[in-house]
Amino acid sequence: MNLLTINSYNCSAQGAGGVNQVTVILNTYFTHECGINCYLGYFEDIPADLLPLPEHKGRIHLNRNLDEETFRTFLKENAIDIVQVNYLKKENIYAMRAIYRVAHECGAKVIHAFHMSPAFQVGVYASWDKVLYSIMHRERVGENVKFWLYAVLKPFIKPFVYRILRPTYRMQWESCDKLVTLSPQYIKPFMEIAGVTDDSKFLSISNELRYANYPTKDEVLHKEKIVLALQRLSEETKRLSFSIRTWAKIEQSGLFPDWKMQVVGDGKDAAYLRDLVKRLKLQRIEFTGHQNPYEYTKNASIFVLSSATEGWPMVLAEAMQMGCPAVAMNAYGAVYDVIQEGYNGHIVESGDLKAYYNAITDLMADDAKRQQMAFNAVESSKQYEVSKVVEKWLALFRELQNN
Repeated sequence: MNLLTINSYNCSAQGAGGVNQVTVILNTYFTHECGINCYLGYFEDIPADLLPLPEHKGRIHLNRNLDEETFRTFLKENAIDIVQVNYLKKENIYAMRAIYRVAHECGAKVIHAFHMSPAFQVGVYASWDKVLYSIMHRERVGENVKFWLYAVLKPFIKPFVYRILRPTYRMQWESCDKLVTLSPQYIKPFMEIAGVTDDSKFLSISNELRYANYPTKDEVLHKEKIVLALQRLSEETKRLSFSIRTWAKIEQSGLFPDWKMQVVGDGKDAAYLRDLVKRLKLQRIEFTGHQNPYEYTKNASIFVLSSATEGWPMVLAEAMQMGCPAVAMNAYGAVYDVIQEGYNGHIVESGDLKAYYNAITDLMADDAKRQQMAFNAVESSKQYEVSKVVEKWLALFRELQNN
């Protein structure tokens, strides 16, 4: 079988970004374990110091105004059976119409992999504290004021935003033979935004784990007393300030003097978040910057995630794979796929810092409960092993080819 994956960017094993990482894992596995010939279409190239993924047998550079004849020739010369379009940037997304039409002319079936949470565009958080910081430091004032105004007005303008989004969502549904969401929780919301009632095109397939190994029992039992936050430091989507303010309450309680918090990641709001830690006079919180997350998840005892929006939280599943029971907010549906309340972690209401504090300290205070949840987390993460996720993709490919 010949598969063409279409991304916003060229693909590299050294590159960042969730869609890039998923493409690397799946196309590498497809090539070496399934005998599938993988090709890549992309709209923007990667930096010269990154090497394109060698598993791709061929590539085609696309643009928003699709050169249909060149695309048609590529499909025919490489006998492409399946075209998988991963969620594209807004400036390129309407190329899906032409991609779908030309692919059908060439006898290929089209999958659209929607790698986001439906209506992620409205999942924005902003605080007046951050606006004041930006004014005082003359840092992205206009951007922060805009986000703050949007957050304040969101309850009133949300219906209008959904109306604006409808044509784009409906176009994505129309321009594929199968629309794959990251969670079954996302199918109904997508249909509501798109204004469609036919669910026969929909299927849910989660992302897959990057790591092949699991911690030993001894490693789980001897983890360090660390609460870990691992994410991009971008406040409007990740809301790390929620975790920092909750940690401040933990420090102030004086109940857990042998615990510390680590923040792994970097981003445009790193300076603001460090300043917040300074203003709160926190002593046991460490910023590591951008690091390989493996050793940090392996060492930590609890993982926390307070995001305002996620598509499918890969960092959450991978932390649990390394034996970190998790505490997360329910701002997106996929959190219920990964966390089973009371079994491998806790889910709290989005924005409820009191419940967030209680859930984190519940795990900190009870070693036996935390360790049992850690073992449960490891076991539950195995459903996301790459071989198991790939089997779902292969079943979909067979279904489309048989049809």
